[in-house]
Amino acid sequence: MLYGIVIGEASSPEKAEELAEKYKDCPYLIVEFTNSNKIYSVLAVPDENEWWLKYPEINPEVVGYKRAKVFISDKSFVPEKFEIRVPEVRERIAPCGADCGNCNLKKEYKCKGCPATIYYGK
Repeated sequence: MLYGIVIGEASSPEKAEELAEKYKDCPYLIVEFTNSNKIYSVLAVPDENEWWLKYPEINPEVVGYKRAKVFISDKSFVPEKFEIRVPEVRERIAPCGADCGNCNLKKEYKCKGCPATIYYGK
């Protein structure tokens, strides 16, 4: 697993809260909080999804940020084990609103899709 902290900057405090609400059900999210117009997200993702952690910094506008900074590590000290939160019923649309069935990133990054969708691994 890789662990990342994504610090995103939104256009306003209200937009930051809106984005935090949008991403709160991401299966890889450990914790997320806002402070003014900033969104702080701590995530744990499989090693092959390193690109996914870096994506907000490379393409902040795609995820709704003005800009973002990402910090990544392969070491964690607490918790010892992290399990992604997968809903009992998988949907067509990811919790963040992404449509993994029609996403160009699957091909570009060999993305397996969101584990919360019916497209995961397909």
